[in-house]
Amino acid sequence: MEISGMEEYVIGLTPGQTLAIEALATSRTFVEAAEKCGLTRQTLRAWLNDDAAFRSAYRQVKTAAFDNLSQGLLQLGERAIGAWHDVLDSPAAPGAINLSRTANDIVSQLLKLRELTDLGDRIDELESRMTEVLSHGR
Repeated sequence: MEISGMEEYVIGLTPGQTLAIEALATSRTFVEAAEKCGLTRQTLRAWLNDDAAFRSAYRQVKTAAFDNLSQGLLQLGERAIGAWHDVLDSPAAPGAINLSRTANDIVSQLLKLRELTDLGDRIDELESRMTEVLSHGR
């Protein structure tokens, strides 16, 4: 599986490191990723621990993948609201309970995503302020 837009994040990495990032981003486990790209787990761990460019590129790819998943969840949210309308209009329809539960799960995940995103934004702002204060000696 090709990661959309990944090439902008891996500039300056070796072809092997680029392959490793793609394997890490598309594998279920660390072992699976190592096998996919033909490296040892120790090499992958060393790159993640000791190579700032590799670690940064991997973080950016993960962030981009998460953003894509978030967008998909938002689209499902709109459908979930529509499903709730359908259930309210026809509560006795076959599958209404399952549809309602699924819609509820989607909306719950959206609310969690919103909360975590807001917390992340607040942390980023605090870190930015701390950096500014420390750099100005206040």
